[in-house]
Amino acid sequence: RILGRRGNVLSCMGELARAMEDLEQACAIGSELRVELCPDGHVPADGVPFALEEARGGVCEILVETGRYEEAVARIQTTPSKHDDIMQQLQNETAKFKDLGRELFIAKDHTGAVAAYTSAIRAHKAACALDSHDEPEDESQQLGAILLSNRAACYQVIGDKRYALADAEAAVAL
Repeated sequence: RILGRRGNVLSCMGELARAMEDLEQACAIGSELRVELCPDGHVPADGVPFALEEARGGVCEILVETGRYEEAVARIQTTPSKHDDIMQQLQNETAKFKDLGRELFIAKDHTGAVAAYTSAIRAHKAACALDSHDEPEDESQQLGAILLSNRAACYQVIGDKRYALADAEAAVAL
């Protein structure tokens, strides 16, 4: 539990690499203890399952913060109680990078806008992979189409017609 707590504090301080080390170590220790203490599936009174769940949730949060969306989605399957938190974090990342892409496009930093929209698309795909049904499917598809269309516009301005066409066709397909 102590490693998990320290990992969470380090994460709040922005020291994500050190936080990840502590949380990964807490997960490893917690998994070993859970096997030793819960061979028949009962919950021990010492809070090991809760501490393990918190450490796993912390790892997922750091993965999202560092843009490792796909890995966060894969890991969240072991921490169902953190599913909604991670889904909200992915949706926030999508919105943040969508807004950044728009700002960069307006500022005529089209290469930066491509990178921002790419991050938004990746976060959105990861959120869709969690499939929590928080938003209707057509709204999710509409957002995906908007992100692809916006990135296509950036590629068009840059002059990369091949990528512009690929994104435009993918947007229409949604």
